[in-house]
Amino acid sequence: LNDPVVVTSASGTITDLNDAFARSFMWRKDELIGQNTHLLIPSKFIRKSNHDARLKNYSVGNKSPIIGKSRIVPLSTPDDEEILVKINIVPIKSKKEHCFM
Repeated sequence: LNDPVVVTSASGTITDLNDAFARSFMWRKDELIGQNTHLLIPSKFIRKSNHDARLKNYSVGNKSPIIGKSRIVPLSTPDDEEILVKINIVPIKSKKEHCFM
């Protein structure tokens, strides 16, 4: 897969990412795995995004306006550079847990 991909738990913890993501955005896997996705959101947007509240809201069965839809958002690199990226968040449901890709 050539597209950059990040996989997160239902709580927003990064559980995996592919090499294309690491190369494209200058992150190392060991810098991201186990971290909250807040690390990828530029700090000036974290409060406005209500990211954790939206994840919790979705996890209790409420619909999300962004799941399954493409949108352009800023992504933060390790040196705090902002890059506009097109994302599409896809829910993944397994017997053990829900996660997102």
